[in-house]
Amino acid sequence: MLYLKYLIRLFPNSKFINITRDVRDSAISAANFSGIEQGNNLKKFVFYWRKCIRSRLKIDSKNILDVTYEN
Repeated sequence: MLYLKYLIRLFPNSKFINITRDVRDSAISAANFSGIEQGNNLKKFVFYWRKCIRSRLKIDSKNILDVTYEN
């Protein structure tokens, strides 16, 4: 999400799928995956997750399909 605005500018005709996962499930997965440094600290992860969500909400584009992971 943090690079989506840049990607839209670079590839204006592209379509994007944004899959949002529940913060609780995301935090559990992040804690079990060493590739996500925020996963070691729940508070840091929640701030990171919220930053990603807010980043998406700032972008208005018809080329983004939003889906929730749980659905």
